[in-house]
Amino acid sequence: MLPSRHIFAVVYLLGASSTLALEVVWARLMALAMGSAVEAIACVLAAFMGGLGAGAWIGSEWGDRVRRPARIFAWLQLVGALAAALPYLVFLLPAKVAFFFGLVSVTAASLPLGILFPLASRVRADDGTSRGGRAGMLYALDTGGALLGCLLAGLVLIPLVGMLGTLLLAAGTKLLVAAVVMVIYRRIGSDAADHPVMDEEPPAAGSRLKQVLLLAAVQGFALLGAETVFSRTLSFVLYRGSTTYAFVAMLATVLGFTSLGAWWAGRGAGKDALGRAWKFAVLSGACLLLSLALLLVAGPVPESGAVGLAALLVTLLACGPPSFFSGAVFSSACKVAAGGGAARGPGRVLAVNTFAAVLGALLVPLALVPLLGLGMTLALLGLFPVAAGLLVSKRREGRRPWPAALAAVLAAVLLVLAGPRWVRHLGRVIFYHEGSDVSVAVVAEQGGKRLFVDGIAVAGTDLIMSTDQKTLAHLPVLLHPRPRSVLTVGFGSGGTSYSLLLHPDLQVDCAEISPAVIRAADYLTEANHGLLEHLSPRYRLHLEDARRFLTTTGRSFDIIANDCTDLAYKSDASLYTKDFFELVRRRLAPGGIAAAWIPLRGEAPYRVMKTVLKTFADVFPSVSLWVFDAHPVHFGILLGGSAPLDVDMSRVKRVLKNPKVARDLRAIGLDDPLRLATSRHLDGRTLRAWVADSALHTDDRPVVEFWAPLESGDDASAYRFLLSAGPATPAVVRHVGALTRRDIGCRIASRPGLLSGHRAWLEGDLEGARLFYLRALRACPDDPGVRVLLGIGEEKTARLEEQIHRPLSNPGALVLLGAVRLYEGDYRRALDLFAAGRLANPRDLGALMGVGLAHLGAGRSRAARRVLFRILASGAGEQLEKRALAALSLARLPAPLGRALWALTFAGL
Repeated sequence: MLPSRHIFAVVYLLGASSTLALEVVWARLMALAMGSAVEAIACVLAAFMGGLGAGAWIGSEWGDRVRRPARIFAWLQLVGALAAALPYLVFLLPAKVAFFFGLVSVTAASLPLGILFPLASRVRADDGTSRGGRAGMLYALDTGGALLGCLLAGLVLIPLVGMLGTLLLAAGTKLLVAAVVMVIYRRIGSDAADHPVMDEEPPAAGSRLKQVLLLAAVQGFALLGAETVFSRTLSFVLYRGSTTYAFVAMLATVLGFTSLGAWWAGRGAGKDALGRAWKFAVLSGACLLLSLALLLVAGPVPESGAVGLAALLVTLLACGPPSFFSGAVFSSACKVAAGGGAARGPGRVLAVNTFAAVLGALLVPLALVPLLGLGMTLALLGLFPVAAGLLVSKRREGRRPWPAALAAVLAAVLLVLAGPRWVRHLGRVIFYHEGSDVSVAVVAEQGGKRLFVDGIAVAGTDLIMSTDQKTLAHLPVLLHPRPRSVLTVGFGSGGTSYSLLLHPDLQVDCAEISPAVIRAADYLTEANHGLLEHLSPRYRLHLEDARRFLTTTGRSFDIIANDCTDLAYKSDASLYTKDFFELVRRRLAPGGIAAAWIPLRGEAPYRVMKTVLKTFADVFPSVSLWVFDAHPVHFGILLGGSAPLDVDMSRVKRVLKNPKVARDLRAIGLDDPLRLATSRHLDGRTLRAWVADSALHTDDRPVVEFWAPLESGDDASAYRFLLSAGPATPAVVRHVGALTRRDIGCRIASRPGLLSGHRAWLEGDLEGARLFYLRALRACPDDPGVRVLLGIGEEKTARLEEQIHRPLSNPGALVLLGAVRLYEGDYRRALDLFAAGRLANPRDLGALMGVGLAHLGAGRSRAARRVLFRILASGAGEQLEKRALAALSLARLPAPLGRALWALTFAGL
């Protein structure tokens, strides 16, 4: 049978794992209740750490005086289990007091958990284990259990059973720990007499205790602050902005290496624990400086790539060594302080370490990072342990610390001057700012400018980003019969807000969580047109978390547009949960429209995309997915409401009479009412049938947050997704007027060719893209958008007409314009132009091929065969011969069948 102390070690590890699992759940709950702003997150972390620190201090004061520490330990586990659900009460209170109650509840729930460490140290001393080194070993168990809880809760339990299920499992684990300790209590008591307590260290003198508490405090401040910087830089450099995996990987590495360091230092023999403690502190600070150097040279993960082993390796190398030596400092500090009592010494070390960590949780994100930046903050955090260690060495051994201190400062300065290199891969950076919550960069590219937030492109002035911003603004406004108020979630470049304000009757509100994003607006005036400099009375900007804004506001809106960036990035996935969509629905006015920008990139079977669509459709009675085909994009617009959304062409034409709106849409090729009318890709019935077997994404079980970073996909994958979803289901069009059903029908018929052409173009198959675009033009010759894609827009056609009417005919212009007329189905005019080009240049076999195709399209098979035989007899090139043979095969078929196949294979010929 295992000795009782070994059983106690196992259950203590389980109790520590459940504590960390509770922290993860509480942090998520408070983010949902109080918002995801960095201030709220920092306050919640500080409240948790403060509760642990207060508990550790209480345990250090009376832990040595209690008669039955094991029984009290068990009762505290029971109290911790019962208090686990206390933070859930925050959802029952008004939003104005929920924040303060949330902090109080987290502190109250974590306070009994903080008492456990000094009390467990007393239990271990009573069962015959030596106090000093074994307190360090106990800390190793504590952090090892936290590692287990971090991995289970952060990666397995929450996506599997949800936050409530995780909380219940953690509380159940604490109940199990309490029961086991109660059962073995008498055994522990009997062991105490057989194993007297042995001190490894003499009682700590006042100066030695102060020195070791100084080291513990500096380590707590530096390591907790470094965790904040690590989570920011790792998500920027390695994890595509995915703070879920960046935070879990970072925290697991910190906890794991801290546990190893505490175990390694705790098992070491020797009396000079203080001498080792200051050396470990210096090494910990030096490793933080090396971590900064590593992060400066680490390369970013491609935006379309998934999280991989290289990112995990860099995480281990950057976060592991400083955490290892930090754990060694704590373990050595417990040895020094153990002379003051089995509970008192280690409890005070933990309390001081935790209280300093509270300062790190608040000062680093809220003050140091905005003031100094990430690189300089991490360098400063590395200097603190070095300075503290050298100061202790000077007082203890009389050594002169200045050479080592100067070397550390010089290394920190050089590293700061070298950074921040984690933006170098973005391109020519014209603006960069590291705020308290995000790092923002504006990059000048060949096609325009782009706004990057933590390395993720979120907005810009190029064609794709402009299409994103303008379609999200104009589409719901065009479909709503009488919109008066709009809320847009996210400012970005300000392009969406500017486009909304072009509609003169709209009152526009914008909720933006990050002030750093607003600072970049002056560098993106091509998108926002100086919106913030000349603030309209119809525009209000709210620097607030969108969820909290919608919870606290008493207003309703005709349109709520969600303009997020990437489902794998930060807390964006929380704005796509069923709970958030239900909140949006409650804030919609009667007849209101919810619009959500949605990225379509992914990989089969498109688990992430189907989950988001299923969740949206589960909330809104009427849903539809809209994708515009004027040029290649990688996103769609989800629209939801209480009733089906029809296209009122009379309203669309009336809105487009506004020259500002028409000009704004013309910039992205969407000033065409027909294109707007035929851009619905999936209606509600088709969408629901396609995603029927998918999961729901909820606040309690946020599966998309965990799946999205692991699902890679380039822009072309968006079109593979669209084509796999089946044919488009166009919207009902009312008040057609002069626009005939035939015009709309031909646009619908051309859409598969356009989508397939966009996919081919994004895959790098330019010839295949041209052939698909030609098929689209064949289906709808009057579509100006297809002409633009083929490079034969109206302006170019006009220039060709001008060239062929000059006195000296241009053979190239004649043939090219003949091809345009052939694509349009004007075979007579095409035949005249090809014949004129042939006369101007008798050697041009391309013109002769055009003559044959014009005859074939007009149904004159015999004339087409004569021309095609002439091409084959003239020794044309291989490609032209293949096309002539294919056309000749069609010409030999009966006229109706030949013309039908000609329509299908026209683009290839």
